[in-house]
Amino acid sequence: MSLQVAELVAAAGRARVAVELRDGPKMADHAPALAAWRRWSAEAVRSVMRLVTVPVSPSLTARLEALATTLQ
Repeated sequence: MSLQVAELVAAAGRARVAVELRDGPKMADHAPALAAWRRWSAEAVRSVMRLVTVPVSPSLTARLEALATTLQ
């Protein structure tokens, strides 16, 4: 279940970054906003670990980190 939540959060992050890449160049100095959305999206994926009520397995940690890394 946690991995599905992380995948959903990652998909939302990718969608938001896509909007920034599409519309951002129309704004002056959009690079900080794009960087912030990437950072926040990666942090949101990592925060899924706090939803787990048992110790987080190394496998889940690695998969969440891999998902988060794709957003940065």
